[in-house]
Amino acid sequence: MYPARGKRPSLHCGSQVRILPSSPLHSRARALRCPFVALSKSKGDLAEVVIMADLMKRGHKIALPYGEDWPFDLVVMRAGRFERVQCKTGRLRDGAVVFDCSSTRKYTSADVDWMAAYEPSTQQIYYVPAGLLGNGMNTFSLRVEPLRSQRTTGIHFAHEFQTF
Repeated sequence: MYPARGKRPSLHCGSQVRILPSSPLHSRARALRCPFVALSKSKGDLAEVVIMADLMKRGHKIALPYGEDWPFDLVVMRAGRFERVQCKTGRLRDGAVVFDCSSTRKYTSADVDWMAAYEPSTQQIYYVPAGLLGNGMNTFSLRVEPLRSQRTTGIHFAHEFQTF
């Protein structure tokens, strides 16, 4: 079961091993293009930690749900009220920060009170009230740069969502 002394464990696709980005085996696993490297899980974990730290810096208390079957990642105590927050990793595309608003379901205000998105390349965090999600959507976009058409109606500008 364990590799012989002095030998490195071999990597093969289909293994259930999770290799973290900080692991020396990570680059080797990526070179093999194995699907078991949980990069999206690591990105999600990073977003949660950064968002939690930001909320704590703002003076809020944080609680984490036990288990994985909750529609939210954390609970924030704000103004004497508990508010549910779903954390996501955003990506900068065509002048907008885009993040998913679904996993196994589309999130609505019945599931969460806030969607929080961390964009790693700019290290910005955005807090979107769940009321803007309507009956659920696949993705949500926050404009960082104005559109070429100069249209502003129906556009969500990122700078308006940096406060909680």
